Amino acid sequence: MVPLGLFGQTIGDQQAKDDFWRIQQRNNNGPLIELSYSSIEGTPYVNSSFQTGQIFTKENNLYGSFPLRYNVYTDNFEFRQSNQKVLELNAPGMIGKIKLDDTTFIYAPYAVKDGWRNGFFQLINSGKAEALIRYRVDFMKATPVGAYQDAQPARFSSIEKEFYVRFGKDHPAVKIFKNSDFIKALPDKKAEIIKFMKKERIRAAKENDLLKLVNYYNSL
Repeated sequence: MVPLGLFGQTIGDQQAKDDFWRIQQRNNNGPLIELSYSSIEGTPYVNSSFQTGQIFTKENNLYGSFPLRYNVYTDNFEFRQSNQKVLELNAPGMIGKIKLDDTTFIYAPYAVKDGWRNGFFQLINSGKAEALIRYRVDFMKATPVGAYQDAQPARFSSIEKEFYVRFGKDHPAVKIFKNSDFIKALPDKKAEIIKFMKKERIRAAKENDLLKLVNYYNSL
């Protein structure tokens, strides 16, 4: 049985139908055209196949196991029912973590220019500091034939990784563009981290270097 309140709207209650989330667009000021994901080049999914995943509460209790997939474009998890209809999470703030095989996702706040927002992150290292991946994909509308270009179909861009770090669950995750972003976010141990960065020639915006940096910080 699907727990009430956790999975809310059927994918399609707003702009979709069955397991296709429909995107409406205006083509050259013409009528609205409904597109399904099957009509769009590319994919909004890290993995388009449903995988059995476990959902845990904030108290780390197992809520249940469900067929899940992560939609990067909507920044939400989708669940496929036995009747093949697809639901999306209605209250992600209730969730402590989601595990898909050896991959863990958390729903956490992150800093933006005008404050903070909430979203899903892949957790790649935990401890006093957490190293996080936030996935990003852009939707590009179809474009008509122009004077110097061919018509372009509607498409999703390639999925990209953005790297974040979080120091404590009461603080928002901070996006790492360069080493100074990591240093600025540090609550302590700045001298040790700066020395380690120089010694190891760390580039904090690289996944392996960020992991090395977070591991070192958590060891102090």
